[in-house]
This record gives sequence, C-alpha cells and structure tokens, in this order.
Amino acid sequence: AAATAQDVPREDTVIFDLDRTIRDPENFNWMTDGTGIRRMHGAHQVMWEPLFILNYGTGELDPWLATGFEANDDLTEFTITLREGVTWSDGEAFDADDVVFTVNMALENEELTAREVATLRGQVASVEKVDDRTVRFTLNAPNPRFVVENFGVRTFGSFLIMPEHVWSQAEDPATFTFYPPVGTGPYTFESAASNRAICSLDESWWGAETGFMDLPEPQRVVFLESGGEESRAQLMATNQLDAAQNLSVGTFEAIRAQNPHAMAWYPDYPYAVADPCARQLEINTTVAPWDSPVMRRAVAHIIDRTQIVNIAAEGATTPSVTMFAQYGSMAPFIDAVVEAGHGLPATADVEAGQALIEAEGWVRDGDYYTKDGETLSVEIHVNSASTEYTRTIDMVVEQLQRAGIDAR
Repeated sequence: AAATAQDVPREDTVIFDLDRTIRDPENFNWMTDGTGIRRMHGAHQVMWEPLFILNYGTGELDPWLATGFEANDDLTEFTITLREGVTWSDGEAFDADDVVFTVNMALENEELTAREVATLRGQVASVEKVDDRTVRFTLNAPNPRFVVENFGVRTFGSFLIMPEHVWSQAEDPATFTFYPPVGTGPYTFESAASNRAICSLDESWWGAETGFMDLPEPQRVVFLESGGEESRAQLMATNQLDAAQNLSVGTFEAIRAQNPHAMAWYPDYPYAVADPCARQLEINTTVAPWDSPVMRRAVAHIIDRTQIVNIAAEGATTPSVTMFAQYGSMAPFIDAVVEAGHGLPATADVEAGQALIEAEGWVRDGDYYTKDGETLSVEIHVNSASTEYTRTIDMVVEQLQRAGIDAR
C-alpha cells in the first residue's frame, strides 16, 4: 500500500482490512453478483451511496440521497423524494432519471442476478418519474417494509442507483464491467489489484458543497487484503492497518500490548459490540436429507450456542434469543418471537435432536447414523480467512460429530 501511495502521507491515509482476495478488480458490476464481492473493497463504503441508512439504535431510516418517502393507504405505492444538489463524481447531476433507469434495468433484465436486484424485481410492478426529484413506485403487493428492504442498507446490501449517462452506453447490462466506476460518494476510484483497492478524496463532493456533511479528513483510502489473523495482527501492531476485520480476543489483547493506539468498541472485556449481521448455518434445502425440516430442526437442537460463545468467541458475546440483533429498536420483534414460543435455546438438547433424526428412519451405527446404506453426512463451507468463522464451524462440526452426523 505504501508503494502505491507515495504522494499521500501516511497520516493522511486510512487503511482498511480486507479478509479476502479481490476477484476481477476491474469489474464493478454489482448487479450480477449476489455476494457483494464487487463492491466490498471500497465501492460500497466510500464511492456509492444509498437512498437511506437504517439506524439500528433508533429503528428509523436516516435520509441520505433521498430526503423522505410517502406511501398510499394500502401500501402498494411509495413516492420517494430525492435530495437536491447531489452530483455524480464526474459532475453529472443525480436525479430521478437515474433512479427510474436503474430500476427499469433491473426489472427488464433477468440475467442481473444480485440478491438486491432479485428482491426489487419481485416487489416492483413499475416505476415512474414525477419530477426531477420525485419517483413513484407501484408494487405487486402491499409491503410496509418496501423502502427499508430495498433502499435502507440494513446489514450491508442495498439496491444501488447507477448513473444513467454511463450505464445507458452498455450493450449488455449483465456483461458491463462499469470500469472505472462512478459514484456520488466522497471518494473516487484510483486503482485496484487482487490484494488492494485505492480511492482518493473528492474535494468537490456534493455533500460538502451543499453543507449536508463535512468533507472527510483522509486524503486517501486503501482497502488492503491482510491475509488472515496472524498477518492482520502484525499490520495492526505496527500501524500498517487502521481498521481490522474480525479478531479473536486473545489476538486483540496481544495487539494492544504492542500498540497502545489499538482500540475496540469498548475499552474493557468483552470489547465487542453486537454485530447486526447474524451468524448462521445456511443449509441447502434442495439436497436430501436436509430438504426435510425435521432434519434441520434436529441440527438446531444439536448445536450448543453457549459452547460456541464460550470457546469460539472467548466469551465476547452472548447467545441471542432470536436471529435478530439485540438492539433496542428490535425489542418489540424479539419479544414477540419469544412470546410465540420460537425463541432459540442457549444450550443444546442432543437427545431431542437425535430423536428427530431417528424418527426420519436413521439408525445409529457406530459413530454415525445410517439409512439404506448411506451415512448421514454434511460438508460445511466457510471463509477460512476469518478466525471467528473457522473457530465457530470447528465447534459446530465437533458438536454434530458427537451427535452422530459425519460433518466436515
């Protein structure tokens, strides 16, 4: 990173950690990639901006590129008002034409397969421009959560509006690389490789020009692949990385012992703040025997979340009673789930899980359950660059193995 940023002093550069290699660094077409991989190395964070941002503390939608919205009585029509004075980084105005064009592009091209595109396509019947700063959406069915689900960011994803004057030149939206990318954010794209991406401050950013927000202080932002927890820790300890991806408690404490400037959300143990992104085991429900909800319920009984917290997370969090992040704004939903009897148990009930497996015709034969000559097994895939994820999955595999499932 230092070799590519010689003209910007280190004190004017902020370096963020990437926990994976940048695939295809010259492709910024996020609409064909459901994982967000083409926008997580800077585009989502500093170049592209959403219409709204969900505030987990208050439960409100904070306005950004939009200033507000109204819905009709039956919640099938939403009118969104855009902020005045927003411009793209190339100087073109951001307006309703960009919104209508991007939405129609998503509606008309089924080969655009990103999760956010598919969600919007399933909800929107049509979109129309009312005036330069007003757009009206007509939905296929009533949906009180339409704006937050599509334009509110939530944990990461949001349907992003693209510049019409650029994308309209694309012969095929599915193969368009959108390189170099254009955005409305305070930073513009400078360069990218497989291990890093660099963005430079836009001194004429609309947010500062209109008085909406102060101009950010860093002159340059670098997203650098750290290569795993050990190298990540070394970079943090020697001030070569300013913000790290997930770290274990022990590793963080070791970094802090070497570098007094290292800090977490809280000064003392357990250091961490609750992450709105749920940690979950996602099961392929199209493959037998996991297409059976009984078998999936058995796995839920077998997994001991308290043990995972105590060992994999070193006690730095607590088992949630639902899949929702335990923020104040989520309390009504969490309470309703628990009162309805659908709260998640903190500890395992292995016998109950095994009883469900046996009810499906599986018989314990030595270490594992078998049925019709087949061993009950599961293969779990995980991002190995994240110590948190690998530690968690190691625990899950051990728990499933002890219960009679050949997990690996």
